[in-house]
Amino acid sequence: MFCFNSRRYPTSIADVPTFVRGGYVVPRRDRPRRSTAAMAGDPLTLVVAPDANGDAVGEVYLDDGASEMGSYVRRAVTFSKHKELRCSAPTAASARAGGVEGGAGGTGAASAGDAASRGAAWADVSVERVLILGAARHGGAVVNGEARDVVAAPASTRDGAPANAVAVRKPDVRIAEDWTIALAASAGR
Repeated sequence: MFCFNSRRYPTSIADVPTFVRGGYVVPRRDRPRRSTAAMAGDPLTLVVAPDANGDAVGEVYLDDGASEMGSYVRRAVTFSKHKELRCSAPTAASARAGGVEGGAGGTGAASAGDAASRGAAWADVSVERVLILGAARHGGAVVNGEARDVVAAPASTRDGAPANAVAVRKPDVRIAEDWTIALAASAGR
């Protein structure tokens, strides 16, 4: 038996509210475009919604958007203990944790270097920012060994939205590569 709580959320025809359960990472593209083809190379924002333990998991899947058997990239994104965000090749365990059937890998998976040599649109897709929802404080971050600023930010793209998240802006990483973002101790709860 499921019990749903009723809540009112003000919205307009121009808004699309997104509700994210704790424990998941949701990739999104924040630049408005007229078509999905126009946004193929646009950077991603990773929205991290930690669960009560400070953990979250998600997957990013990108392909050319046209062919059935073309190359693609499928990446696991994990956040652990309010301290570290990691992007890597998916494993069967990360796929199950993220609710993806079929485990890891795939026949069309290619490395970023292989894809770039073939002109794959997703090979150069970068992460523009990382939003960590519900983080009360913010400190610094280290992205692949380099220091980055962490700032208070709104989770919503709506004008005037409250700063209810922390953001690592321009981490300068590509989604098709392995990387780690380590947060300072004050970035957690």
